[in-house]
Amino acid sequence: MKPHFRRYTPLAALILLLALLNITKFSVNANFSITEIKAVAELSFPDNDGKPSDWIEITNTSDSSASLEGYFLTNNANDLKRWQFPAVNLSKGGSIIVFASAKNRINPAEPLHASFTLDRKGDYLALIAPDGISVVSGFDEGYPEQYPGSSYGYGTSGLVNREVLVSSDSKVKYKIPTDDTLGQNWLSPSTDFDDSTWTEVDHPVGFESNGGTLEPLIKTNISADMKGVNASGYFRFPFNFNATDRRIVSAQLAVSIDDGYVAYLNGDKVSELNVPIPVLFDSRATASRLDRLVVAAPEIEDVSSKAGVIKEGANVLAVQAMNRSSGGSDFVIGVELIAEVQDTSGGVQYGFFKESTPGKPNGIIYNKPPDEVSFSNGSQLFEDNFELTLNTETPGAVIRYTTDLSLPSNEFGSESELYTGPISITSSTQIRAQAFLPGSLDGPVSTKTFLKMSGSVPNFTSNLPIIVMSTLGKGAPPESGSTARKDAYIFFFEPDPETGRTSLKQSDISFRGHVIECRINAEDPSKNFQPSPGTISVCHQPSGFRTRVDGAIFQGCRITPYYDSLICKLICQGRDREEAIQRLQRSLNEFVIEGITTTIDLHKKILNHKKFINSDFDVNWLVKESFY
Repeated sequence: MKPHFRRYTPLAALILLLALLNITKFSVNANFSITEIKAVAELSFPDNDGKPSDWIEITNTSDSSASLEGYFLTNNANDLKRWQFPAVNLSKGGSIIVFASAKNRINPAEPLHASFTLDRKGDYLALIAPDGISVVSGFDEGYPEQYPGSSYGYGTSGLVNREVLVSSDSKVKYKIPTDDTLGQNWLSPSTDFDDSTWTEVDHPVGFESNGGTLEPLIKTNISADMKGVNASGYFRFPFNFNATDRRIVSAQLAVSIDDGYVAYLNGDKVSELNVPIPVLFDSRATASRLDRLVVAAPEIEDVSSKAGVIKEGANVLAVQAMNRSSGGSDFVIGVELIAEVQDTSGGVQYGFFKESTPGKPNGIIYNKPPDEVSFSNGSQLFEDNFELTLNTETPGAVIRYTTDLSLPSNEFGSESELYTGPISITSSTQIRAQAFLPGSLDGPVSTKTFLKMSGSVPNFTSNLPIIVMSTLGKGAPPESGSTARKDAYIFFFEPDPETGRTSLKQSDISFRGHVIECRINAEDPSKNFQPSPGTISVCHQPSGFRTRVDGAIFQGCRITPYYDSLICKLICQGRDREEAIQRLQRSLNEFVIEGITTTIDLHKKILNHKKFINSDFDVNWLVKESFY
């Protein structure tokens, strides 16, 4: 997708020519540039009406303040003067957000709204000079398809890869201090501090007097040096970093510790646990840690905010590790320092952002997400156990999945199960899977549900609907009268229109797309769902393919306070969940009811919410999430 920028001065023409000669794909040499867009409206950045809106970020890239007065924005190559800027000035490097809401607001003292919206599937978009002809900044082939949770714009390109700076196999140099002679000097890199006399060994280091739980973790026993001498030990982990065309964008410190520690990167404190104030050379940990917790998993600390202290060449991670007492029976210290490092040799260009930054400097760009994970079996009822296989068409992508109803994760320290081969389905369960690829947005979440039927259940039929409730492998529901809670999922089966019978045999059940229903109530969600009786003064109902409104409302219809507040149901069907959501969003935008307050606006907010789009919610979500 090649944005282009045209100027109408000889200097600009020369700049453009040089860019072309150097095969520069993207350029921001114009006074103004489209630096970020959001074409999948979400509540994370609502407009001044509190509504989710598309938006466009325009940045002044010149060396002085400049006015946008007379410039145009358009999403139509055949109508370059579609929406015109009022008198708006931007300082050097300053930016402005224009909501692409179709509300057409041009008061410069208030947020600006263009007269059009952005198409998430990709579309033409351009900033046009006051002459109404020259394209200052834009996408002459159209910006690419956009994805929920992300934005698109001009940022630093290059793959981001995980790099282990200090590993569990790294050597450590240690010293057990007997006085404060070293002060803070030992925290400095080897270029500034001589540690040649320190003992160098494999780590993790420690001791276990009774052959207990910690012993399997320990590679080097330092009992003779530390036990009975000092509760504290000094540990230095030297490492080198090549910063040429590379930058650290995040870093995590994993520490296996019994009982406390304070860690420094090149002398800057980055993390601590169970340490006193002040920290002295002979400090003891302020609390003990259970051995089983130490063995179970390391403590993970995000030290990204301090990653900037890591420099070209020699660096050191210095740790003062503390036991609960100098005579303690066991002790261990082991660390890993892992960073996400970006290759910046590619410079800056257009791409996707994992998090949008309206009005702020742009960061790392990513490629489009990998393809959705496909399942060998669709959601189904089953009697016999089977093997489930997962696949993605994107080369190089890995698949991670969950069986506990949570979203898959590829974050260091909290990675979900890596798919390496068929999954045995032996009980009712829900599989959520997602593909991940370095340098790309995270793939969409795929979900399939499998309900195991046993005994006589598969043969049961009825001329009535059948409701099946399952905890999906999370155990039996609480006993009657119990105040305990457990998430359960309800599955509704209707009679077959041809036979008039409801069956739970998989062979009698067919899945045909995805359907979502919005129940429209005469209630005010912003006032704790207070009833809103009255007379409907305006009523315009949506229509269209696979869209249905069930109800009997009309202009002049009187809604009384004496009955259920439900006034109608909006039902949309799609080939999949995404299409059903898109159809509902369109239909809700078309649905106009005036004279009373309804839940239409709440449904819009829910459908545009990132957690709903990713199926990251439960029965208590509306209580926990703030929509008003």
